[in-house]
Amino acid sequence: MQKQLLPTLQQYFGYPELQKIDPNTQEVTGNDNISAPQKFAQAILPTVIIGISRYLHTDQGWLTFQRGESYPNWGSVLFGKHSVELSKRIADYSGWRREEVMPKMHDIIERALWTLRNMGIETDEELKNYIETERKTALSYLPEKIRLGELMGNDALDDRINKMEGPISTMIKALGGSFDSAETKNTNGETLPETAI
Repeated sequence: MQKQLLPTLQQYFGYPELQKIDPNTQEVTGNDNISAPQKFAQAILPTVIIGISRYLHTDQGWLTFQRGESYPNWGSVLFGKHSVELSKRIADYSGWRREEVMPKMHDIIERALWTLRNMGIETDEELKNYIETERKTALSYLPEKIRLGELMGNDALDDRINKMEGPISTMIKALGGSFDSAETKNTNGETLPETAI
């Protein structure tokens, strides 16, 4: 069984343990006074995983990943024209300085991609399934105040149902997925299936 990417990154960077988001309040569960480092991790780690999942669902992203290529600013590659606003939202949520967000995001993306390449997953299909599962998990930790779905043009990312657990919410998610065959374009103009976003 593969390690989960979210706690792997959290531990590697020494961040406090992340908390799931309460689907009713859209806030971190069980803790009213979380620290700035925890808020930063809570915002940036799920965002990075969702961005990587989205990127790997593009032809260019998958090819870049397979070749082991790197970029000097991964945040701009994954989030395009939205990267500046995204870094502002993460900074505002966490209390970090804006100029610190993008370099740290780059480091986290680099480590996440390195981790994915070195997990020992044998086939492309298995890796794509793995990252899709990790994306779904990350949604349960993504603070509503980041409004990533609004920014990326996919309201499903901000939907409370993604943060719910149990048989009813699983059924609702599956039912919603069966109707979801719409396609959208990424910042490079490539068509993405709705589930990739």
